[in-house]
Amino acid sequence: MQTKTVKFGLLYCDENELPYIDKSENATTLDDGMRRDAVSVMFQLQRETRAALNAMSSEYKVYLDRFMEYKEQQGEYPKADVVKSWYGGQALATKLYQVGMKKTSYLTSWTIATTSNGILSTWNSHMKEFMRGDAAIPSYGKNQPIQLPAKAVMLSERSGSVYIRTSLLSKAGKSKLGLAACSFLFKLFDKDRSTRSIIDRCISGEYKAGKVALKYDDRKKMWFCHMAFSFPDADRSIDPEKILGMDLGVVNVACYKVGGERDAKFIKGGEVEHFRATIQARKRSLQQQRPYAGDGSIGHGYDTRMKPVLKIKDKEARFRDTYNHKVSRAIVDFAYKNGCGTIQMEDLTGVTKEHKFLKDWTYFDLQTKIEYKAKEKGIAVVKVPAYYTSQRCSRCGCTCEENV
Repeated sequence: MQTKTVKFGLLYCDENELPYIDKSENATTLDDGMRRDAVSVMFQLQRETRAALNAMSSEYKVYLDRFMEYKEQQGEYPKADVVKSWYGGQALATKLYQVGMKKTSYLTSWTIATTSNGILSTWNSHMKEFMRGDAAIPSYGKNQPIQLPAKAVMLSERSGSVYIRTSLLSKAGKSKLGLAACSFLFKLFDKDRSTRSIIDRCISGEYKAGKVALKYDDRKKMWFCHMAFSFPDADRSIDPEKILGMDLGVVNVACYKVGGERDAKFIKGGEVEHFRATIQARKRSLQQQRPYAGDGSIGHGYDTRMKPVLKIKDKEARFRDTYNHKVSRAIVDFAYKNGCGTIQMEDLTGVTKEHKFLKDWTYFDLQTKIEYKAKEKGIAVVKVPAYYTSQRCSRCGCTCEENV
């Protein structure tokens, strides 16, 4: 089975028990200062998700310190039973779940369980980098997705429209809002046929719907749903011994070819560098103008004055993300089409300040996208030392400065 994610907009339905925005003069305000409407509730769930994530992150840092201290003292890494002894016989995942639950009033327990399990899996995959000091355990900003398991979501169709219903509130949250039962109903806002086709197949059972993340898009001012779905693998055989080698660079964002073959594929870097240079020039110009900004950009502090600069920065981040998705998809599809069971690429750990373009363009993000897209198709990814890979002959293995 392959797993992918589909994204679609959400329109709040009038038939929900909570109004979307209560603008009446007598709008109900709860003891904790929150208004009794869906907008306030959704953003409260978002804030609680952030608080739970940061609390779990702090707990994981403590765990990692104890893990490394044990290794120094005992000469070996602690076994599972040793780790459980630190938490009264409980596993680390259970401890993180409990830490997250203490930060919530409105979120359901299955939301915290889905969040803690997912984030622990991500942290454990980067554990060696954390221990070496090559990466830091992250902290989490305000716009965090509300994560839900597949069992908490129901898709349905009526009158030609698709709806998604989910339970977002805990018993305590419902009690605070004065509701005996409360599920949230959203209408699917689909702009393209491909999204609707995927959803229809999930409803029919041809595809299997997976876990869901609800995230607010501050630029578009609406909530979006990111839903995982699984479908059968295509009938294509891949050979683990057949390798697609690739190299990252500046002139060419990526150069890749199948081992033993003559012709290589190139993805030119001109588009990337041109866009980045244009954005950086525009950003510098806006920053220089900020001290002389008009009255409309003054009066509400740093965020208001710097809003045009932050908007440009967001545009650059979105371009990077979209571009890296396109490049990673092209590389993985090429490997799959040619029956390659392994993709070999450079290990960019420890990229230095001299490689400023590599650091600025987040090649780590590109490699991460290649890794998870390859995993979807059953292709292994192997990282090799980056030194001299561009100068090594693919046929005889000889390293020479002329082989560039």
